[in-house]
Amino acid sequence: MRACDHERFFESCPDKIDKVKIIRYYNDHEAGMERICREVREHLDRSNKGDRRFFKLVKPTDYEFLALIGLALWNYEISNVNEKLLLLSLRNRAMIMRELYSYYAQQGKLDYAERIGQIYCVLVYFQSSVLKIDEDFQMFLLQGVYKEHFEIKFGRLCAINDK
Repeated sequence: MRACDHERFFESCPDKIDKVKIIRYYNDHEAGMERICREVREHLDRSNKGDRRFFKLVKPTDYEFLALIGLALWNYEISNVNEKLLLLSLRNRAMIMRELYSYYAQQGKLDYAERIGQIYCVLVYFQSSVLKIDEDFQMFLLQGVYKEHFEIKFGRLCAINDK
């Protein structure tokens, strides 16, 4: 990533974030960043092949795909914040499932229960893949793909200034 790309990427950051510091850090560590990006991209390409095969096996329709996105976004993990969010999440998930059931009824599908099971299997599979990404980054740390201080410094650079 070139310096001008860094500036364009960080333009949309909130005003309280010190964008100059972040851009300077990226420019100073360009070679390391390229190596990190290359390693992560190669790893994600390898791990996504299984995801694609599973997705091709189920072959969700556009409507089912939208339902998958909705169910993924209104997951139970975001509901740990408070009870109101949990209730909202449950209500929206139930509404998505009612819409999906109506869709199957309109299509005249008699095996809708099996299909809903397949959709939930896809959802669980992709959620576990997402959780694995964090584990993979921890493994990259252990393998020395990037140094631990990089993560700490990056966290400090992205912190909101109190000034």
